[in-house]
Amino acid sequence: MGELLKYNNEISFLKKSALLLSICLFFSVILFYMHSRILFYMQTNMDTSGIYVWGDSRAYAGIDIDLLRKEVKKKIFNYSQCGTGPYDFLVFSNDVPRNSTIILGLSEAMYLRGILKDRSCGGLVPGELFKLKQCGYDYKSVYRIYRRNLNFKNNYSLNGVPYAFYSTIRPIEWDKLRTDFYSEDRISIFKIKEKIFYNGMIKLKEKNCNVHIFVMPI
Repeated sequence: MGELLKYNNEISFLKKSALLLSICLFFSVILFYMHSRILFYMQTNMDTSGIYVWGDSRAYAGIDIDLLRKEVKKKIFNYSQCGTGPYDFLVFSNDVPRNSTIILGLSEAMYLRGILKDRSCGGLVPGELFKLKQCGYDYKSVYRIYRRNLNFKNNYSLNGVPYAFYSTIRPIEWDKLRTDFYSEDRISIFKIKEKIFYNGMIKLKEKNCNVHIFVMPI
């Protein structure tokens, strides 16, 4: 009887410890989220009078931010970064103010590159992490993205680095590129990412944003 009572006490202790650990983990995630969001809004000073540019390296180097600023005479928030992907877009769509003007530079490479090669550093937003899992990301990928975003990173700039001008088209091994990008594995990644981008677009629509989309070449 004594051993049974000791066993039950040990089980009870383990259950209480597991519950306490879960509660601590939950509040840690909430605190990280609140910290990153507060810093984000303090540092960006986002408003609807500006224009928000989002995309990967093709948009970052393919859009002349200085020229755009001079033409429209508005503040430009440039969220284009090398390797941006679905998670970055979800956070971006979550952050932009209602009724904003947005320029989206999309590319096939953004949809087809491997999930772990995406930047995925938009900031810690638990709701968007859950959305990744719902759309087809595995737990390991979601956890890695969570770890990447524990420290706040300011993901926008007011400048860009345009591509150098070339008077001729540089040759590319198109057959090899096409075979690699449109393999069966890549197509499955495309379908998962397509769902996530769709979720982000729905959020922008609900915010009544004016969205301009253009497709960047590979």
